Order: sequence, then structure tokens, then C-alpha cells
Amino acid sequence: MASPVILKKGRFSALFRKEFFAYHRGIGAEDYATAAWRRWMSGRDIVMLRATRDGKVVGWIAYDPSESTILEVCVKKEEDPGELEVRLIDTLIMRENLVAAQVMEKDTRKYARMVDYGFRPVRTVTADGFPLVKMELSTSVLLEKLKGSTPAKVYGKKERVAIERAPETGTDEEIKMALRSLIGKLGGLKKFVKPGQHVVIKPNLVSDHGLKDGVYKGGIVTDIRVVRALTELLLPVAGKITIAEGSSINRSETSKMFSLYGYDSLVDLDRKKVRLVDLNRDKLVEKAMKRNF
Repeated sequence: MASPVILKKGRFSALFRKEFFAYHRGIGAEDYATAAWRRWMSGRDIVMLRATRDGKVVGWIAYDPSESTILEVCVKKEEDPGELEVRLIDTLIMRENLVAAQVMEKDTRKYARMVDYGFRPVRTVTADGFPLVKMELSTSVLLEKLKGSTPAKVYGKKERVAIERAPETGTDEEIKMALRSLIGKLGGLKKFVKPGQHVVIKPNLVSDHGLKDGVYKGGIVTDIRVVRALTELLLPVAGKITIAEGSSINRSETSKMFSLYGYDSLVDLDRKKVRLVDLNRDKLVEKAMKRNF
């Protein structure tokens, strides 16, 4: 059985730089390595994780903790990259529980390795003029990796879960009463929302299931009655209410989904305070989250 790999926070050492540039020189991407290195050295909160096995340095992971994203997996040239890259990612997942990744589009070998591992491409972005593929780890792969393991971090605070039964064919008023009772079990609305605050409601509008006999059926969609009831409960307290969603399957059709399932009518509850936002099209503002790694 192979010895375990240990990840420890380190520095961007000369040895890592040598291996990092040598790898990218070999695939004709030294310009990318230069740009990435300059970006990492410019003060961004990027963490260098040094991997050791049997007390010997065998590789590194450049990691962005603010976005839980692997920026680079680099192993020493005398090591087996196929085996060791997998071990490094496994170890990081045990430590973080959930990670994403980005790979230079030109790096087809590493892209294939990440796909084989279980990462799936979600979008392409450009950094310093170089196209990068953003990737997310398949949930089924993640759960299989974490099977039998303990959480990477233990949270001392216990969360309370409340359940309220409402009739499936309930009226709008019955749904609102059930929701009010549910929130009351959790401490009441004032526990969560202060007067005048901006509240964002995030329902699910994943996809519709199309027509059957001329009538739209089903869909992976939050019941409009629940969202309307919550909006009505919030209106006397909140200063502004944003109902925000970006369909994950029908990604370009969020606005049509809003209309199809009646979400457009929610704005009529108070046109000065309520609005709909398509997260697939709205302006993105990135905010770094501070954390102890």
C-alpha cells in the first residue's frame, strides 16, 4: 500500500517554480506560466499546498480558498503524474470536502485527467488573455470519495430544522398560514430579517417538463404559491425583495420560466419593492471570503 500524501501550507518555492515552468514549457505554454505566476505573486490570497510522502516533497497544489478552486496541480517530474495527481486531489477533498478546479484550455492532458477524476466543465473564462475552463466536481463522485469519512470541519453550533405539513391542493392563504407557522417554529421572521433590509429569495427553476395534451406539466420548479406567500410575509418588514434564479438546465430561458410558472406576477405585489433577477444574465460581482486555512 502506497504511503499517504500529506498536504501542508507552504510557500511558492524556487523548486515549485522550476517544476511549474518546466511543465508548461513542455506543452508550449510558458507565456501562460509567466502570467499565472505574476498573478499569484501580486497579492491575491492564493494558498500554496506542499505535498509530501515519506517526508519527501512530491508535488504542490496552488489553491484559491476564497473560491474553493484548484488553480494548479504540479508534481515532480520523477513522480508518476497519473497516480500522484489523483492522490493530491483526494487529499485536498478530504481536507476541504468540496472543491472546484480550473484548467488552461490548451492543457489537454490535465483537462482529460480532471474529467477522468470526475470534474465537469461548466464555463470558459479568460485570464491574462488565456482561455481557462472552469470545472465542478460531480456530486456522485464527491459523495463516493467522502463515503465513511468524517467532516473536514466540525461546527459547534447545532442547527434547528422545522417541518410544517401543508395540503398539496391548499389555497394561497393555507400555504401562507403553514409558512408563517414554519417560520414561527424557527424563532419568527424578526429573528432573520431586520426592518428595511434587502432580502433575496432564491427559488428553484431548474427546467420545465414541457407540454402534455396541450397543458404544461410538472417541472423542477419551486411552487409559486410558496414564493408568493413568503414574499407577502416579507413585504411589511423588508425594504426590498429580490427573487433571483438562473435555470441550470434551460440556462438561457430563465425569463421564459419566470413567465411560464407565474413568477412575473410576483412583482405586482409591490412594484417598488419586488423585482425578479435572472442570475445567468445579471451583472456578477465577486466578493472574497476571508477564512483560516
